Parts: sequence; C-alpha cells; structure tokens
Amino acid sequence: MRFDRFEGRIRGLNMHQRNQFFLFPALQRRLRIECEFEQDLLEKIKLLQRYRIAVIGMCYFNPQDKYPRRIEVFDIESVKHPQR
Repeated sequence: MRFDRFEGRIRGLNMHQRNQFFLFPALQRRLRIECEFEQDLLEKIKLLQRYRIAVIGMCYFNPQDKYPRRIEVFDIESVKHPQR
C-alpha cells in the first residue's frame, strides 16, 4: 500500500452500493483498476470522465504487480499533454 498517482481513462462509473469507477491505465489498456471515491468528488469525476485523467490516492497492490488492484481516490485531475 502506498500513496501514488496513475493516469488513464474512467469507465464504469457506478454509485449504487458504493461510489466507484474503473481506471484503465494509459499504458495497459487491458488492465482495469477499481477506484473508490467519496461523494464530494462525484461532480468532478462526471466532468472529467471523457478525458485522460490522473487519479491520486492510496493504492493497494498485490505483491508481484506493477499496477494497483484498488485505489482509494483522494483527488482526480485532467492530464494535459503538450501539443506535438
């Protein structure tokens, strides 16, 4: 477990039993990371769900994995890349 930041796209926003979405990392399109968030982030997540984003939070890993299996989201931000 460690505090970290991962980039990707949001899919599967769900607020039925708990607030969660799946993050599909930019460099690992077949991987999905479960992300849980507090209600106060909902509007920000809705606004950014079409864009590439960075999720910042407490990340929970399996010992052998490079990417977390789950993130408790503390913040989310749009990722802007320089134009080429």
